[in-house]
Amino acid sequence: PLPYVEKALVRLPGIMNVQVAGIGEPFLHPGIFDLLETVDGYKKMINIITNGTLLNREKIDRLVNLKHLDFVQFSLNAPNPKSYRELTGAKEAMFDEVVSNIEYLVKRRKRGQEVVLSNVMAREVLSGVHSFIDLALELKVDRVILQDFIADHNLIGVYGQYKCPLTTPTNDEIEIIIREIREKYEGKLKIGYPKIRFKEMFGKKCTSFFKVLQINADGYIGSCGRDMLPEKEFGHIDDI
Repeated sequence: PLPYVEKALVRLPGIMNVQVAGIGEPFLHPGIFDLLETVDGYKKMINIITNGTLLNREKIDRLVNLKHLDFVQFSLNAPNPKSYRELTGAKEAMFDEVVSNIEYLVKRRKRGQEVVLSNVMAREVLSGVHSFIDLALELKVDRVILQDFIADHNLIGVYGQYKCPLTTPTNDEIEIIIREIREKYEGKLKIGYPKIRFKEMFGKKCTSFFKVLQINADGYIGSCGRDMLPEKEFGHIDDI
């Protein structure tokens, strides 16, 4: 998608940062570093969300040489190899490889570059959240993001008949875990908490439409990652 991203950067000079993420792993793309280095050349802040499985020391060295790299967020979602296998279906050894990549990036990062771990807060993983944060402290990352999880999220449709095996916790369950974490980890690590969802939230207008532009590999555009994924009906980057 490099030509599309570059076209957006030229036609929309007010863009402040570019986030490389989405459905799928960004480092699967053979031109990922061409894209990142092009964005870097436009002096835009770069955010990357990855599962970390395709990184290695050579790639990490290239990442930290990006002058405008803001953060790399690892969607780890588990505190140990067993939980990782149960949640992702990957081999337990893969967890150790990802942790090794995190350790190397923490060691090699330059001033101003953050390493972030994220954990999707489905009901089935709540019991392991304390261990996840302990791991983050051990790895000396900069932040932890406890990600909202909505089981009936429309992204599921992208996978056809796939039915997500995880379930959404209640507000009460989220409140309990937030209270526990604040009592135990306050001042030890920056933590982004999941949102408590209220009915009133769903009557409010979403401002993401005016702040976020998504571009997929075919150049189609969208906005909010939850409700307005890039589709032909929303237009093409060439239309801007």
